[in-house]
Amino acid sequence: MNTLRNELINKIKKMPEEWLLFINQAISSISVNSIYTGHINVCPYCGGHIVKNGTQCRKQRYLCKWCGKTFTCTVNTVLYRSRTDEETWEEVLADTLNFVSIDKTAKKLELTHDHVFRMRHKILAAMERSETVDPVILSAVKECDETFVLENLKGIKIPNGYWRQSRQHGAKAQKRGISNEYVCICTGIGRESGAVAVSVNRAKPDESELKAAFKGYLDENSLVLCDGLKSYQMLSTEYKCSVKDVNLETEKYFHLNNENSFHSFKKNTILITVGLQRNISTGTMC
Repeated sequence: MNTLRNELINKIKKMPEEWLLFINQAISSISVNSIYTGHINVCPYCGGHIVKNGTQCRKQRYLCKWCGKTFTCTVNTVLYRSRTDEETWEEVLADTLNFVSIDKTAKKLELTHDHVFRMRHKILAAMERSETVDPVILSAVKECDETFVLENLKGIKIPNGYWRQSRQHGAKAQKRGISNEYVCICTGIGRESGAVAVSVNRAKPDESELKAAFKGYLDENSLVLCDGLKSYQMLSTEYKCSVKDVNLETEKYFHLNNENSFHSFKKNTILITVGLQRNISTGTMC
């Protein structure tokens, strides 16, 4: 754990100053108290006129004059209908951002493993949904590449007849090289700001998968740097952007150093869970 923490600190030190400022602002802006004390102007169900209707568990309650529904100020948030107090939510949120294990958080807060597990996944699901509302904006120069992460099914019961048996934590792949044991993650990172990661399949991404992965992140003003995979050349036709193979360029400006550091960070801190029914990974954005 100390080694991982030191590696993470070293990577943070190498980040541009603009990135560090953005991270600090993002973390400081996340406050459960702001949700508990937030004010709602219209009904979230019909958009009608609402009035205050007392409190429930220290949360403001509202009544809609149009549809007659009642709700609290935490409606449409991870805290809606939650009986856990705001201080506990803040602790779980802080531990999630600091990559503290679920068991350590549960022990510290005197909660069960399943309770913290559900709270953490509500937070992660809310972060994923926020990407569709306020998507990440990548700067003009983008480094795009793919990486492969060993499939992880932690927290999911493996059904009978699945293609592999369960394995111990820290186990390695049974086959050498790229195989169906790995999940492919397409990633893009802006030289100045922004990063995105989408898990797509269990092999090298084809043109349709790259098109879907980078939809909304590329335009005619984009300069895409890649490692020469032929599928990436399609992006220049589809999104009218400029695509450069760093292996064919001699200037030091053309490299994937930021992308490689991003891959290392993702592998050390994030577990990819694969959907069993489709036998492919579920897409995740960041």
